[in-house]
Amino acid sequence: MLAALEATLIIAGPGGVRREIPVSHLLAGMDMLRGGELIGFVRVPLLHAPQVFLKATGRTGPGRAVASVALVLDPARAGSGVPSAP
Repeated sequence: MLAALEATLIIAGPGGVRREIPVSHLLAGMDMLRGGELIGFVRVPLLHAPQVFLKATGRTGPGRAVASVALVLDPARAGSGVPSAP
């Protein structure tokens, strides 16, 4: 959900050093936490767009998700954010 909302992580490191990385980069393995770093907080941009989160479980009621998807439809931005095939 946080990746779909284009949230960023504020990372606190040794000596008070801070850096900011997109949640999507951490999830994709493009950027990792370094030694001694912690996630300080998450910054989620305010979007005025339709949003939905769905999950599928193997049973009725609350349970561990077998699959989940988050979708944000932002009419102010053109495109899907997914690169098109050549």
